[in-house]
This record gives sequence, C-alpha cells and structure tokens, in this order.
Amino acid sequence: MPSSIKALQLSRSTVERSNEAMAEDLTQQLWKDIADFSLQLDESVSDTAQMCIFIRKNLFTDIASNREVSSRGEDIFQSFKNFTEKTQLPVYKLMSITTDGAPAMIGCLNGFIVKCRQDGAFPDFLSYHCIIHQQVLCAKMPNMKEIMHVATKMAGSIRARSLQIWLLHAHLENADCVHTEQGLLHT
Repeated sequence: MPSSIKALQLSRSTVERSNEAMAEDLTQQLWKDIADFSLQLDESVSDTAQMCIFIRKNLFTDIASNREVSSRGEDIFQSFKNFTEKTQLPVYKLMSITTDGAPAMIGCLNGFIVKCRQDGAFPDFLSYHCIIHQQVLCAKMPNMKEIMHVATKMAGSIRARSLQIWLLHAHLENADCVHTEQGLLHT
C-alpha cells in the first residue's frame, strides 16, 4: 500500500466532515450552474404540507420530507424562504410555480403565490394550476361529448375519401408534423 493511503485520517468525524464539505460544494456548484427552476406544490391530505423543488431533473426532497409545517400559505412560504436562505438557492431564477389550487396555495391574501409575489426577492414568475386538475375540469365539460362527435365525424369524412387522406398527409408533411401515419385518423 502506498504511504499516502496509509496516512489518510479515517475517523468517523473526519469522514463525516469531508462528506459534508463535498455535498456543500456540489450544492453551490448546482446553484451557480442552474439557468432556472420551477416549483410544484400540492396540499397533502395529512397535516403536513409537502413541497418539492425540481432543478434540472434533480429532485431535492430535503425541504418537505424533513420539515413539518402547517398547510397555511404563510407557513409554507416561510419554510420555503428559510430553505432558500439556508441553501443560498438563487430565488431570482424562479420561472414558475404550479399548485393544486387549494386556498393555502392561491389565496388572494395569504396564499403561497401571493406571498411570493409580494416578496421583493422573487422575480416575475408564471403560476399554473396543476395539469391533472385541469384535465379533470375539462372532462367534466358538458359539451365534450359534442366536440368528440364532431371530431369523429370529421375523421370519418376524411378517411372515406382516398384523395382527402392523401391531401391531409401532404399537408402534414409540408408542416413538418410528427404525426403523419394512418393512426392519426383512428376513430
């Protein structure tokens, strides 16, 4: 064994300090390198609010899984604010926030979104309602059956005439459309 390996300090506290220093350095490099990030928040059914921060496909669960906060917008905002200060997350790189539409998230006085917009450290960001909730609301539309009926009739009309199919495929290819195969008109 080389003497440099034999001379390494391998006590528990030394290794722990070394790991913490490397983790801190990696976190700082990530914060420096990220172009932007988004938040997605959802009020849980338990008494603990949960929050995840997605940054370049990396998931940081430290903020939600290790911190218990109430499901009030003010508390969630304060928890997030404390996290950003502790980790030096560049809040000015925030691009969007997606929520489930709960009052704690979008309340007009004390909701998380309002608190973020009122804080001077936050940039102008987009706020969205969760796509799953939007799909549920869209599916409940009473005229959706009528829309599907018209779309099915149009697809059937195009499929019934070979010239129409040929013209549709030519149009889709000219528009550089990805879906140019026969399955496009499946009813």
